[in-house]
Amino acid sequence: MAKMTIEKVISLHAYVEVGDVSVVSLSSSISSNPEIATSYSESITNTDLYYGNRDEVRVQIDAFRQKMRETEDVLIKEAVGEVVPAETPVPAETPVPAETPV
Repeated sequence: MAKMTIEKVISLHAYVEVGDVSVVSLSSSISSNPEIATSYSESITNTDLYYGNRDEVRVQIDAFRQKMRETEDVLIKEAVGEVVPAETPVPAETPVPAETPV
């Protein structure tokens, strides 16, 4: 007998920039399958700019992690059958602080 299982997987990707230069690359994969853990990756792509702007860059990284957690919470609620209110869709955008000048 044929069987099909459909799982929802959401990928999030972000780049933190100082000026026009990418400093950190962030990604996450979040699955509706409770047996698959959320994966998260953070890669510093420009150490000089990261070290010189780490406080501001870390604020952006924290904003990404918060968005990842919000998305994960929605998928977990859906997976365990909790009703997710219509006004709580998978977050499309998380406000992040304004760009910090170099």
